Amino acid sequence: MKKIIGLFVVTLLVTTVVLPVAGTLCDSTDQLLEMNKKNARFNSDEIDQQQPTKTGNTFLMGDALKAQSFVPTKNELTRVELFVYKHGTMNADFVVSIREELTGSDLTVASKQANQIPSDINLQDWVEFDFNDIQVTPGDTYYIVCTTQGGNLDNCYVLGMANNDPYPQGDAWEYGVFTGYVWEKMEDPSGRPYDLCFRTYVKKGKAKSGYENQLFLQLLKDHSRILPLLETLLQQCGL
Repeated sequence: MKKIIGLFVVTLLVTTVVLPVAGTLCDSTDQLLEMNKKNARFNSDEIDQQQPTKTGNTFLMGDALKAQSFVPTKNELTRVELFVYKHGTMNADFVVSIREELTGSDLTVASKQANQIPSDINLQDWVEFDFNDIQVTPGDTYYIVCTTQGGNLDNCYVLGMANNDPYPQGDAWEYGVFTGYVWEKMEDPSGRPYDLCFRTYVKKGKAKSGYENQLFLQLLKDHSRILPLLETLLQQCGL
């Protein structure tokens, strides 16, 4: 009889306390998982190459593509960030790929929808393009290639850049009607190369803990009262 009463109490507790908690957790599971995925990733990679200085902007639209060359120092590339905003109305995705040659094939690709890009020059910010990690050769030159579809000077994406060659290991490149549809290096009036504002990230080693473990620890932290209470009730009921 004691065991039956104990099981009834535990069942009641689970129904009235644990299940509502579980419902709340289910409602926010996707958000929590995404947060922990990002935390795990940020613990596992680091900036390798960057050019954060901005002195101007350049346009990205269907017939005006942009690229930036860079030279990695580590062998696993994880993501890139670009300093961008959306001018006017754009519906097409902002697509970023990594190539070994400007006219070569894409090694990996990531994209953002138009509504994920800041929509005003005053909101221009770093936007992350998180692609499948790829192996690269330290010391070799690679290209961050930016493409989209459609648009014009009044409706386009805008990338931050700087003059006077602030990143000596690489240069900004452009392709389109103004270059005769060939890739050309972007240079200021004095002949000094431009560089896009960019950051590349590389793997720095295994994360200290996966997001699954972080999620479990967060559950215990947020609802630490439940397990001791269940244990006490079971002991009192002789279970």
